[in-house]
Amino acid sequence: MMDRIGSQVPLPPVRLTESGARSGVAIDVVRAAPKVAPRSLPPSMVAAARELSTSPPVDAARVATIKNAIASGNYPIRPDAIAAKMVELDVPVRG
Repeated sequence: MMDRIGSQVPLPPVRLTESGARSGVAIDVVRAAPKVAPRSLPPSMVAAARELSTSPPVDAARVATIKNAIASGNYPIRPDAIAAKMVELDVPVRG
């Protein structure tokens, strides 16, 4: 099942006592995060990421075509295709 981003209630931060036990009381002790070595990416992935970051994430011409088709009433609505995709993605039905 899929969860939408932000659909879950965020948990309150857990604070640690000086001994490391969990506590709901704020304390003044702040521990540094552990050091993690950065992973390097293959040059081909870096180049692909740069190329993708310069282009829009959607095809604006295709969006415009679909918007015009919807506005003019010429956009085909196929309930069987919609239902099949919902089943494939395990999307819950709201009613």
